[in-house]
Amino acid sequence: MSVINYENEVLKAQQASDQATLDKANRAVYEELLNLYPIRASEGSYRVFLSFAGDGILTLAKCEHLLKNSKDLGFTIEMSSKEALLDELASAYADPGARRAFRNKAASWTLRQVRDEFRARKFRADHPTSASAREYLASVRPSPGAREPLGPDWTAERLRHRTDSRTLRYLIARHGLQAVNDRLAGRS
Repeated sequence: MSVINYENEVLKAQQASDQATLDKANRAVYEELLNLYPIRASEGSYRVFLSFAGDGILTLAKCEHLLKNSKDLGFTIEMSSKEALLDELASAYADPGARRAFRNKAASWTLRQVRDEFRARKFRADHPTSASAREYLASVRPSPGAREPLGPDWTAERLRHRTDSRTLRYLIARHGLQAVNDRLAGRS
C-alpha cells in the first residue's frame, strides 16, 4: 500500500499552473512583437526568442535587443515583410480584380491589422460553420461556475411584489436566471 503525499500533488499542480501562466505571458509578448516587427510567425522564431531570454521570461526589451544585435549574438531570425504578408493574404482571391481591390484596401493597414486578418482567416478556415465557432468559443471562455442557491427568504411572492428591478438584476447576476425563474414558478 502506498502513501499519498498531498503536499507533492499540490506543489505539482501549483508548478503546472505557474508554468501555464508564464507561457501565456510569453506568448502575449511574442504576439505583440509580431505586431510591431515583420518577423515570420513560427514556433521556431518563438523558441529563438525564448532561448535568448535565458530566464524563460520574455520581455519586449529583450526581444528588441535581440532583433538589433542578432548577428553579433549568433542568432538567426526569420524576417518577412508587410508586402509579403499582404501578397499571401491576396493570393486567396482567384479573381485578379478582387486581388487588386484587396491590395488597394490593405495598403494602408498596419502590421497589427495584417496579423489580425491572418488570425481571422485562420479562425474562419478552422470553423466554417457558426455552430463550430460557437462550440469553440464556449470551450475557450471560462464557465460561470456553480452559483450559490437562492436563499429561503426569497419567496415567490416576495420576488413578484416586493422586489425592485435593481435587486432583481442583482439576484439574477448572483444566483442565475434559472434559479430566479424556478423560484417564481414554485419549482424550488
